[in-house]
Amino acid sequence: MGGDNWLARVTLVMGRAKSGKSTWIANKIADQLRQTPLGTKIYWLVPGNASYETERLLLSRSKTSLRAEVLTLRRLAYRMNEELQVIPGTAVNTTGQRLLLGSVLDQIGEKLQLLYRVHPSLSFLDAVLRVFGEMSDYLIEPQQLSAALWSAATVVDELDIPSDAVSGHSLLGKLHDLSLLFVNYQSELTQRNLYDPNTLLARLAPFVRQWSQLQHATIYLDGFPDLSPQELSFLLSLAEVASETVVAVSADPAWFVESTATASVHTSDVKDTSRLTRWMTSPDKMAEVYALQTVEMVHRIQTGCRLMEIALSEISLMEKNNAAFNTSIAWLEQHLFSRSSNSVMPWQAGLALVAAQNPRIEVEGVAREIAHLIRDESWHPGDIAVLTPSLSEYGGFLRDAFDGHEVPAFIEDYPPLAVHPLSRFLLAALTCLEEEMSDESAVRLLKSDFCTLTREEADWLETYLRRWEISGIKPWRSREPWQFSKRGGALRNEALAEMEDGRAEGLRWKLMGFLLPLWEDLPRGDVSPRQFSQAIWNLLESVGARRVVAGWIVNDGAVDNPLAAGLHEQAWQRLVGILNDLAETVPDIVLPRAALVEAMRNDLVQQTLTTVPAGIDEVLVTEIERAGALHRRGVFVVGLVDGVLPRRIRPTGLLTDEERTQFARLFGRDLGYLSADLQWMERLRVYTALTRAEQRLYLTYPLADANGKASRPAAVVQQVRNLFNPVMAEQGLDLLWTGDKGLPEPRHWTPAAALLRWSDVLRHFAEGVPFPTWVVPVLDWFLQHPHYHPLLQHTLEGLGHHQRRAGVLSNEVIKSIYGDPLKLNVHQLETFAACPFRHFVQFGLRIREEAVPDVTASGRGSLIHETLREFVELQKQDSDRWKTITDNEAAQLMSGVFAEVLRQPQASPWLRLHTRQQVIFAASEILQRAAVVLARHARYGDFIPAALEVSFGMDNPNELPGWEIFLEDGTQVVIRGRMDRVDWVRREGDLAFRILDYKSSRTDLELYRVYYGLRLQLPVYMGAVIDFAERLFGQRAQPVGMLYFPLVRKNQFVPQPLAVNVAYEQSLRSMRVRGWLLGEERWLEAMDGRLSSGEDGLFPKIYKKDGNFASTAPVLNSNQWQGLLAMARKKVVDLAQSLKNGQITVAPYVLSNTDYACRFCNFAAICQIDQRWDKTPVQRLRPLSKEEVLRYAVALQSNKSFKQEAGAHDASK
Repeated sequence: MGGDNWLARVTLVMGRAKSGKSTWIANKIADQLRQTPLGTKIYWLVPGNASYETERLLLSRSKTSLRAEVLTLRRLAYRMNEELQVIPGTAVNTTGQRLLLGSVLDQIGEKLQLLYRVHPSLSFLDAVLRVFGEMSDYLIEPQQLSAALWSAATVVDELDIPSDAVSGHSLLGKLHDLSLLFVNYQSELTQRNLYDPNTLLARLAPFVRQWSQLQHATIYLDGFPDLSPQELSFLLSLAEVASETVVAVSADPAWFVESTATASVHTSDVKDTSRLTRWMTSPDKMAEVYALQTVEMVHRIQTGCRLMEIALSEISLMEKNNAAFNTSIAWLEQHLFSRSSNSVMPWQAGLALVAAQNPRIEVEGVAREIAHLIRDESWHPGDIAVLTPSLSEYGGFLRDAFDGHEVPAFIEDYPPLAVHPLSRFLLAALTCLEEEMSDESAVRLLKSDFCTLTREEADWLETYLRRWEISGIKPWRSREPWQFSKRGGALRNEALAEMEDGRAEGLRWKLMGFLLPLWEDLPRGDVSPRQFSQAIWNLLESVGARRVVAGWIVNDGAVDNPLAAGLHEQAWQRLVGILNDLAETVPDIVLPRAALVEAMRNDLVQQTLTTVPAGIDEVLVTEIERAGALHRRGVFVVGLVDGVLPRRIRPTGLLTDEERTQFARLFGRDLGYLSADLQWMERLRVYTALTRAEQRLYLTYPLADANGKASRPAAVVQQVRNLFNPVMAEQGLDLLWTGDKGLPEPRHWTPAAALLRWSDVLRHFAEGVPFPTWVVPVLDWFLQHPHYHPLLQHTLEGLGHHQRRAGVLSNEVIKSIYGDPLKLNVHQLETFAACPFRHFVQFGLRIREEAVPDVTASGRGSLIHETLREFVELQKQDSDRWKTITDNEAAQLMSGVFAEVLRQPQASPWLRLHTRQQVIFAASEILQRAAVVLARHARYGDFIPAALEVSFGMDNPNELPGWEIFLEDGTQVVIRGRMDRVDWVRREGDLAFRILDYKSSRTDLELYRVYYGLRLQLPVYMGAVIDFAERLFGQRAQPVGMLYFPLVRKNQFVPQPLAVNVAYEQSLRSMRVRGWLLGEERWLEAMDGRLSSGEDGLFPKIYKKDGNFASTAPVLNSNQWQGLLAMARKKVVDLAQSLKNGQITVAPYVLSNTDYACRFCNFAAICQIDQRWDKTPVQRLRPLSKEEVLRYAVALQSNKSFKQEAGAHDASK
């Protein structure tokens, strides 16, 4: 071979960062172009993430060139194959590889030992394909590997160490399957006229001499920290043909002073946990190396050149002695991993370690510092770069901060194809297909831009779907017209219900216009990729996607937004490319539809849309991984928290570290890197991030994440700190940005940034912190520019956090919104007492959320109430029978009534989903227990139901009229309501009644809540029944009880298990009525004849053993009883008078930290109250004792003034 290579030569150019390797190459190319503009080709080969910076560097040295090109190694190979046609066919893409491998797995699955999967996941297919890629990179032929497995098995059987034997057998099983899969996979590719791009370089290497473009060409290889054996073989093949090949590597020439004899160590003799450490004999020397993989690459290049008889020379470039370089940064580059000297260097300004309070403060400080460099030190934005470990975490923060400070920046994030509106629609349609039109998939489709509905139509239909919980493919494909509103009975107006159903029906068939063909083209089961891609194309055509995207491209281009237009064009081309690949790559294999859907979804997520900078002179924001060819005057490395620089490498993939080690021992060749190798390689990532700056380097890290969780700085922070004299470092190496403290203060502000900073200062001033003198000039500037007055006013309002006092409504407005006469219900009065403004918003403006099916606790309560009404109606029809009915009979009767209620259309939301069966079961258990308690009330008491669901004031001639009260000025107020149940009893010629109200929770009728107007329901109902007694009972009646009936099932913790009957009785006690009773013996006996004997199963304990009332007994004497009713009536009058006077003040009540009006209020966004800053609107109430309230009530009844009898307590607001 030597005779053929006498002209070939390879030059190794070595140097550390800032030694000018790339600049040296650019100058060499520029000299060649000046001397021979039309000579042979010059190829500058770089990694993909370095191509843009390399092209910029080349253009800075030579404006035009027909000879020189910047290419990636893979791109050069594609171009070569296009001309030589060595490898026929088309390169298979990732989706094709997955589908083809899945087909091969299905065909030969029975022959596999360890890797067979019935339904392989995409992650498993990708793991196998990654091993295929490694085998190609390391030039491992599957046929040769399969032949060597038998001899390797014998070696494994003879291993003495059990763990080695286990990993060895595991490895051989996987290699058997992998080689079998690889051979069949490659065979399938050949049959389909496809090829694996991972094998391209190896297959082209023997034919390099045939490409005329390489004859006497000059090749520069730059920026590669490592080359795989396949890439190295291809490079050496290029070097054989080219007149000169220059390989520039980031390495210290001192690393290679040692004898290269260490490079001859055979892999079968190595026992290390890292293959990279074989190339360095001295641990101290190895500790100074920041790129062990580069050391290995250089040794392999040297060995390859020697074997192929290619002349090899070396050039060492030392670091530039440039006065513009910061000495601290230069010291950092030289000694970051150095152990040769224990000395430390004094710190020089330009290098800083910055701790920030959180990521937002961190990027705010970065933006301010960059603005200072640009405006105060006349730096160009293009002189600055920001590096981050993850743009997904920091991109949004940086974009906001740079916009606020008007810093021109290009954030090098590549959005995934999945975020484009067309992809979102496609993903939504596929989700509808796979989930058979679940409610969430339907809503997701409606939110896409290609659903063929207007935004108003889509929002309306979403509300309709959620209200009636339309889910599943059956209602969508049904030929029966939708009648959910009509059948649901939510709308009393039948014509309105029919109109809603008709509109929903029309919108449904708009969607079905493109969904039905999709479902028909892609039935559940197996389909071919060609059939799948054709169905997707038909879907896009049916919604006019091509026309819409073309319009976007034209319109965005017309409004000077070429970047957006380019993204639309890219998205369409990428999507069409995916469909073409599916249709042409593996068109005839049959796969489950779900697998193709998942492959399409994965492709849309993984493919990215490329972006280009809007201008050259912009701050570049990119990730550390893309910064290999980057050099700037100033660099900010942000987000340096523990675990990101360096990262912690953990084993992943199909092959374990032990299996890779066994492979090297058994076959004498490496297969990929071990975890320890990858951890060593993190040193280069650290070195790269810290050596991109020339004059300014800021390493910043947050002390807490965006959620407030504390975080530790990355290890590199302390590593840098240790390099400098700690005394000098205290003068400026370590900085702290927290809130407004420590942040750089630019001399020039943008209006947005100035206003934000000014508002922060004023906010602190309100807390007692003096403000600096520049605050007033900033305010003057805003006042002199009217354009910013609205923004200034808005900021001042936000700073104050003082709630504007709502005005007073006029009498005309009150009449227009509440009616004349004033018509109110009890809930309105209680809401007004809790907060007048909430009452105005809820009942005056009638602002409420869109109605949806109520399947919450309150919805369940309505279901229970309806069942109880039907059950008590049966009790009312035959009250005598209920004296003898047993508990079991009552429970069975209740079960029958509940089943009948569930058959009604209004209960349909509870039956649509199986997940609600448990809720229905729990409600049934509560109702059965309630039936037993109600049966016992009938058995042991004499009260019988007189009326159920008693309504008054509902403008129904068949119901009671409204309860009328008159204000001091003579204004008539009509109170309306609906009572769950009114019972009556007759004793000694007198008739008495009690009111029962069902509650889904344990509710007490605290007297102080009645006093404040927060709980008026039962007293108001009592007053209404008193006035309407003759219509209800035919004579006047005496009120003797106002009671809540709690429908709850309370679990109790006991020290030991109870007997079943005892536990059951304990559960019934949770349904004891709660409220107040008139303390007269005859009426108490009518409640429950057993009360005098101490029984407390249905009522709280009334009597003590001596026959007197218990201290906690809920009984009132006649004066207290009348006083309570009078107090409630007066509170109704007072509230109605305030309401009539137009009061809408924001004044929510506060009784305690857990009992306040705003707790369950949905209108906080309207009133914008913030009690942290403004406590003036709050009504601070205190829970009065029973004695205090009753003293006031009795005094009121006897016409004594409040000041005389209730002055002991202050109930003022």
